[in-house]
Amino acid sequence: MGQYGDMHPKALLDSCSDLLKHVLKFDQPADMMLSKYFREFRLGPRERATLAETVYAVLRKKNLFTYLAQHGHGAPERRLAILGFVADREFLMAALSDQEIDMQAVFDNNLFSSEFVHHDLQQSLNATEMARRKFRDIAIIAGLVFTGMPGKPIKTKHLQSGSQLLFEVFRDYEPDNLLLQQAYIETFEHQLEEGRLLQALERINKQELVWKSCKKPTPFSFPIITDRLREKLTSETLADRIAKMTASYMK
Repeated sequence: MGQYGDMHPKALLDSCSDLLKHVLKFDQPADMMLSKYFREFRLGPRERATLAETVYAVLRKKNLFTYLAQHGHGAPERRLAILGFVADREFLMAALSDQEIDMQAVFDNNLFSSEFVHHDLQQSLNATEMARRKFRDIAIIAGLVFTGMPGKPIKTKHLQSGSQLLFEVFRDYEPDNLLLQQAYIETFEHQLEEGRLLQALERINKQELVWKSCKKPTPFSFPIITDRLREKLTSETLADRIAKMTASYMK
């Protein structure tokens, strides 16, 4: 915990949530709200950095985080703070719970079941938006959208707007339309590769599951960790930070 100062993880997450509640009103610029907050509350440099980076991470990905935070417990600002919280995994887990997660109970709760894959994909992703984009190609092939004369093609943005209008009409008034259904089928089968996901889950269910708590990042987790580095404000380049982190893990 010393890396983030003496503040308890839960208290720091609560501070992020409280700060976001004021920032997201957009009454004042975010940097002014941060400065005002830091003047009112005496915090250490690490804690101020975590608060600032979390707020900016939420602002940069506000649309995505707002969509992901639709479901869950607690205030919306707290859910946004959790999604954008700039801290390592152990620190975030300590902020969310004082009890260690029973991974065996997680596995026993049909973690790798393929029964609800289609429903889970629909709930976790904006499938409608992805299908709307895929519908443009389908509408062109079906002849619903005029692509222009030879040598004088219609601009892409006009094709997109025309196909989106048709998509919304079919979705609202003819949900069983075959072209509309084809857009969703191609979205799940081609873009999300639902078939391969089902095969992978079925294969995993037949294998022995081994859970080990790792003190250092595994090779598969390293790309995720390096991607989170982009959210942190620093004068170092990303390559330098990755090199420094790699050296520390190789000790």
